[in-house]
Amino acid sequence: MKWRDARPHFSDVSPSHLAYPAAARAVSAGVMETLDGESFHLARSVSGSEAVDTVTKRQALAKR
Repeated sequence: MKWRDARPHFSDVSPSHLAYPAAARAVSAGVMETLDGESFHLARSVSGSEAVDTVTKRQALAKR
């Protein structure tokens, strides 16, 4: 799957950051989206509906 090896650019998370691989996979797989263009906002709180949406997308991806 292409998304597993994708290396998107984030304006606020460098490729050397410990969380970069997880963020890159989540965005590349369509499970999560960037904010403000290319920002991931690692420390941002998510709403309940955002969390449910992310889990739902992840479950759908797992069934492929």
